[in-house]
Amino acid sequence: MHTSVGFFAFAGLLTAFAGPVSAQDLAWKNSYLEARDHGQKVKKPLAVFVGAGAAGFQQIVQDGAFSSDIRKILAAEYTLVYLDADRADHKRLIGELGISSRKGLVLSDRAGDTQAFFHDGTLSEAELTSQLRHYADPALIVRSTSTTSSGRYSFYPPNGSYSSGTSASPSRSTRNC
Repeated sequence: MHTSVGFFAFAGLLTAFAGPVSAQDLAWKNSYLEARDHGQKVKKPLAVFVGAGAAGFQQIVQDGAFSSDIRKILAAEYTLVYLDADRADHKRLIGELGISSRKGLVLSDRAGDTQAFFHDGTLSEAELTSQLRHYADPALIVRSTSTTSSGRYSFYPPNGSYSSGTSASPSRSTRNC
């Protein structure tokens, strides 16, 4: 009995000092539906990464690689999904998520029902770390989608023509996320 307790204590100690989790060692899912079901069971939000190729999930970071802090947060707090923009079976979902640059990130709430955060393109390591920490908070209640992406506003006069004295106001658009 004492031997088995000692063994498990030693094994736990080895695990604690085994070093940082590599990006490839993270538990990635390729099926959004499977990941959503799993996330609901374990009460973890989804982190849906979009990229291209085998290690495309790291393309969200401007420097091209996850830091040890990012890997630790992802391993402990999220159910991870990787959608490869090169795969035909992922392209439709990537489009539905609103990712047009072939790299991006979507974070859900813990129920997997609400999109909490959206970003199309790359993020700095500091910004990604900040967003991951924020949306991992179990006390956070998500009511709308946040983004760091800036909207594009074009100022065109009414009917596409210009005449002096005509005031153009920006058009407003909404985005379903």
